[in-house]
Amino acid sequence: AASLFRGQCCGGRKSEDSALGLESMADLLYLVLGYLSIWSQMEQQELDQVFMPVFSAMSWLRLLYSLRGERWLGLRLLPILSAVRDTWSFFLVTVLCLASATHAYFILNPRGEDPLPIYSAFTHTVRLGIFGDFDLFEYQGQDTTFAVDATGEWVPNDPVPDEIGSFSFVYLQVIFFLTGVGITILLMNLLIGVLGQNYEIHTDRAQVLFVRARARMLLEHRSRPQARLSRLHRKLRSKRARAKDPEATEKGNEMSACHLCTAVVVLLCFLPVMFTVIGSRHWDGVMGPARRRVFRHKTLTFLLFLIFPVLLAMSLAVALPVALGLMSFWLLGFRIEGMQYAMNLTIFRVFGNEPASECTIYAMVRTESGVDELRGMRTDLKDKMQKLEDVLQKQQKAHKAPSDSPFIDALMVGFLGFGV
Repeated sequence: AASLFRGQCCGGRKSEDSALGLESMADLLYLVLGYLSIWSQMEQQELDQVFMPVFSAMSWLRLLYSLRGERWLGLRLLPILSAVRDTWSFFLVTVLCLASATHAYFILNPRGEDPLPIYSAFTHTVRLGIFGDFDLFEYQGQDTTFAVDATGEWVPNDPVPDEIGSFSFVYLQVIFFLTGVGITILLMNLLIGVLGQNYEIHTDRAQVLFVRARARMLLEHRSRPQARLSRLHRKLRSKRARAKDPEATEKGNEMSACHLCTAVVVLLCFLPVMFTVIGSRHWDGVMGPARRRVFRHKTLTFLLFLIFPVLLAMSLAVALPVALGLMSFWLLGFRIEGMQYAMNLTIFRVFGNEPASECTIYAMVRTESGVDELRGMRTDLKDKMQKLEDVLQKQQKAHKAPSDSPFIDALMVGFLGFGV
C-alpha cells in the first residue's frame, strides 16, 4: 500500500511491486482491524465482539500463509491456493445462479411472516442449492403440525398444498426442482471436477510456484523500511572505511605475540557457543567481523582477557539450554545443522559464511505455458489422438476390404498379370 501511494502520488517508478493486489489489500485490512481491535479492547474489560473475532481469524490465516516459504508445507499449500484462485469464475457463475433462484423465491414470498424476507429467501436457497439441507414443507412456507391419534400418540400431520394455493405450489415446485438439479447436482459436481483438474495442473507446477513464492517473500523483506535503513547504514559505513588511510589500517591489523595469545584465550571462552548455537562451519561468518573489530584494539582485548572466567560462564549458561533444545528437536527428527542455519540466518543474518545482505539468490524457473494454455493443449492433444485413431481405423478397414471380396481379388490379380 505504501509503495502504491508513493508510485501514484510521488511520481515513483512504476513496477509490479506497486500494484494493489489481493495480498496488499489483505495486509492493509489486517493492520486496520488489528489497530481497531486493540484500541477497542483497551477501552473495555470484556473481549471486543466487533473487530476482535475477524482479527483473530485473520491472524490464523496469516500464520498459515506465512508458512508458504517452508518446503515441508509450501509445496502442498501453494497448489491448493492456486487451484482455488483459478476457480473464481466458476464461483461467480454459482453466485449468479443462486441470486436468480433467491430472487424468484423472494417474489413468491411463501414465508410472509419472516421479519427479514430477503435473508430468509437467501438462506433457504443456499441450504437447498449448496448444502443440500432442506425441508420441502418449510421451503413451501408451511410447518408440520402434530395431533393426537386414537391411541393417544402424537403423530405428524403434513400440510396440504391447498393452504398456499395451487399456483404458488406449482411455482415453488418448479423452482425447487430447478435449483436442486441445476445447482446441487450439476454445478456442485462440476465444481469438484474443476477443482480437481486445477489442483492436478498446479501440483505439476508446485516447484515453480514454491520458488516464485520464496522470491516474492525475499523481495518483500528487502522492501521493508528497516531493511532499507540497514542498507543505507552499510553504504555510509563502507564510504567511511574507504576514506581511511589503508596503510594505517594495515598497521592497526598487525598483532604482537602477546596480543595474539590474549586474543586466542578470549576466543576459547566462546567455544561452547560456537559448537552449539553457531556451529563450527559458520563460526567465521558470524564472529569474524566482531572478532576483527575487537581484537584490533589491544586495550579492549586485554580487558576481555581479565574477565575470561565470566565470559566462559556466560557462554556455558547460553550453550547448555540451547544444546538441550537442539537435542530434543533432534530426537523429533530435525537436523542440528538445519536448526543452526536457521538461528544464524534469523539472529545474526548470516547466510553460510557471508552476511545475508551481501548474498545474491538466483531463482531459476523454467518457462512454462499458462494454466489456460495447458488446458487448451490437453484438449488439442485429445482431439488429435482421436483423429489419429479414426484415421488408423479407416486405413485398417480399407486394407481389409479387398480381401473380403474374392471377385475383386481375382480382378486385381488379372490386371497385375496383364501388366506384366
